[in-house]
Amino acid sequence: MILSPVYLEMMDILRAYAEASPRIAYFAAYGDHYAKPEEIEERRRQLVTIDHHWGFGLLRRHWLKINAALADYYQMVVGQDYTRRNHRAIYEYYQQFGAAPRGSSQDAAKAFACDRLGLWRCRTFAPFARYIGTTGAHMTPEAFEKLGFGKTVALQEPIVDLDFPSEERVAAFLAELRRLFQEIFEKELPALMPTLPARELSPMRICTPEDVRAAYNLLLARDPESQTIIDSHAGQKSVFVFIRGLLRSREFNDLVKRVYVPD
Repeated sequence: MILSPVYLEMMDILRAYAEASPRIAYFAAYGDHYAKPEEIEERRRQLVTIDHHWGFGLLRRHWLKINAALADYYQMVVGQDYTRRNHRAIYEYYQQFGAAPRGSSQDAAKAFACDRLGLWRCRTFAPFARYIGTTGAHMTPEAFEKLGFGKTVALQEPIVDLDFPSEERVAAFLAELRRLFQEIFEKELPALMPTLPARELSPMRICTPEDVRAAYNLLLARDPESQTIIDSHAGQKSVFVFIRGLLRSREFNDLVKRVYVPD
């Protein structure tokens, strides 16, 4: 994002609000990138629920609670290629709560953790930043233009009289988000689960004994010499490192020359 000159000033205003409230976790000032100028003017003092974790602040006391609530999620994704995370396992984990976020991403997991902890994530309605990510894992130049991100005009003057929601209003925001998570669980998850693969084979995960045996059979056309050989790889190396070692081995390269390279 390209920040307005007053973005950090707005963040400081929001930080003071978060410090004074027991239920404010994430806070940001990037605003609504879809709103028309007249709507921004009308709602310029409002705070609303965050939709993206962009340019945010988070108090340490809440980070510690959120981090603890994410322990099971991290267990499923840490040490693996994040883009090949086990979506099925993540959604199966959410089912115990009778609610679920719409994605398996870390941002969705953090939003869901805040919901479980009764913490609100807020942002200004007025935009104090302009999103410029035209190309990425979830964005193309065409989608960028269609969504109207290129038309955002970041405000250049601070809004010092923000309308901070009362505790009752914050509770209403949290209840609204809880209903959304429950609706996703009840109406969307049953259709989604059958479409997910049983397992995502990430090359960054740690080898299992089955991985070692399969790789030896596939690449070297034989079984491993002994259980000691299997144990030296299984539980010790990532699949990527193990396979790379086999592909660089003299045995594999001699086999390729002997079997696949013509005289």
